[in-house]
Amino acid sequence: MNWLDTVEHTCAHVVEGAFARAFPTPLAPVQIARRLVAVFDHVACDRTAVEVLVMVGSRDALALAEDRSYLENRWNALFAELGAERGMGDLPPIRLKVDAALARGSVRIDIHRNPEHAVRRPIALAIHSGLPLDGSVGLDAADERDVIVGRENACDLVVIDPLVSRRHLALRREESKLRFRDLDSANGVFLKGRREREGVLNVGDVMRIGATDLVVRGD
Repeated sequence: MNWLDTVEHTCAHVVEGAFARAFPTPLAPVQIARRLVAVFDHVACDRTAVEVLVMVGSRDALALAEDRSYLENRWNALFAELGAERGMGDLPPIRLKVDAALARGSVRIDIHRNPEHAVRRPIALAIHSGLPLDGSVGLDAADERDVIVGRENACDLVVIDPLVSRRHLALRREESKLRFRDLDSANGVFLKGRREREGVLNVGDVMRIGATDLVVRGD
């Protein structure tokens, strides 16, 4: 069974089984189930996610109050089934919460994140194309000094490339991102094909200095 078949099977199982109970609200169980399935991949890959919140309006929350534990158990079982199919564990819990601004019959899925988790994630700047092949430098959010990249041996990441300046660029970590600054290099810093004096990098971004590509890596 492929992933899409699993999604449809899981939704059908949840809706046609115990989830198909008649609740005193126009909010359809299938509506919530499909919303949760839609965000599953995002939640499962987000290491900062600590809780998934099913947000409903005040009237719906009141109508569902007696069945809250039952519903939360079913939602968590839904995630567990999807996670088992994908070989994933330790998924964040799902809880029912109230947003008084939501109209009756409406639902929104929010992901509650803990920024401290993001700060602890290791991030490194590595040579993606160029020399040395194994060149990389880790960046710590607690380190207040700049990380320097260039040809000079005293740099934190030494690049073997005649088109790279001795001190080409500086980087500093800000939680889960990296802020970079061109140190008046001769050939500049390029991000997504554009020369940039400074900017922000996310995990997976690739930047070019001289003839060398650098990539931001995270776990």
